Amino acid sequence: MPAKRVKALLLLLLLGMPIAFYLFLQGFGENVYNIPVFYENGIPDPIPGCAKDPKPHLIDEFISKGPCQLWNCPDIDGKFVVFSFVQTGCSTTQFSEIARVCNVFRDQVLFKTVTVLLDSEVSAELPDQNASLYGLSQDDWSWWPYHQSVASLVQCGFNLSLDCNSWEKLVLVDNLFQIRGYYLATDPEEMDRLVTEINLLLMEVDT
Repeated sequence: MPAKRVKALLLLLLLGMPIAFYLFLQGFGENVYNIPVFYENGIPDPIPGCAKDPKPHLIDEFISKGPCQLWNCPDIDGKFVVFSFVQTGCSTTQFSEIARVCNVFRDQVLFKTVTVLLDSEVSAELPDQNASLYGLSQDDWSWWPYHQSVASLVQCGFNLSLDCNSWEKLVLVDNLFQIRGYYLATDPEEMDRLVTEINLLLMEVDT
């Protein structure tokens, strides 16, 4: 084969590879890792006391029923938020994993971590203690103080029961207030999945 034809073929291959890779990602890659949107047709079996509604389930309406001035609700608008919960008598072993996630995304302006206090007996010093222990500020890790409306937020908003088993779970909410995942904070593999899915959602915003 003449040298000119070989060079032309090599040039064609070099030019075509990026295009083929792009088409692969567009056509096949989208289905490799699909992050679900939970409750697009409402929660099918809501917790007793919570209304059944067929429309897409968004948690902003449950947050807005609470004390937004106290919770600084605008601080999470348009952001990806990991919610966690703490209650007197329940384990707080999840805090170390929450801190790890905070550190991964501490410079990401579209990410926020929020821990909701579920009763008035939780120590008011807990946020400062954790900030000191893990080297995180209130800007990195927000704490929403107890209010009587948190039961509705947890049960009807996040579809979690009010028991200690639920407090080991973290909930990922996207920038449209849709629930995108539940993660067991005591499982390192689940936390790795959480970090991966946050990164993928952030990439979707950037593209």
